[in-house]
Amino acid sequence: SGYVVPALGFGLQDRGGLFSLHAGHPNALEPGKRPFQTIIPAFLTKAGQPLMAFGLMGGDMQPQGHAQVVVNLVDFGMNLQEAGDAIRMHHRIERADRHRDDRWRRVAHRGRPAAERAG
Repeated sequence: SGYVVPALGFGLQDRGGLFSLHAGHPNALEPGKRPFQTIIPAFLTKAGQPLMAFGLMGGDMQPQGHAQVVVNLVDFGMNLQEAGDAIRMHHRIERADRHRDDRWRRVAHRGRPAAERAG
């Protein structure tokens, strides 16, 4: 999250940041549902035998990142360090309502005007 509690020195996490509390949203937090969130481990096998467990940070990037790491290992013959360090592509399709005006107002104070961030 980037927020640290003043005088205490510990950061606050935002792992639930991808949940939505809006009914009908595809990632709404509701009973019996497992909404997408940031804890997504991966487990790789070879010839039916365990090979490795791994994971990476990135919220909605994680499933794509996992696939890209596996492609780097299997198809491109990289070692684990190379596969993890390699550049990744992030493909995102967003719903139009995700970029509501209030979201842009919240980020505008961070430096550049919100209109520049939208492009």
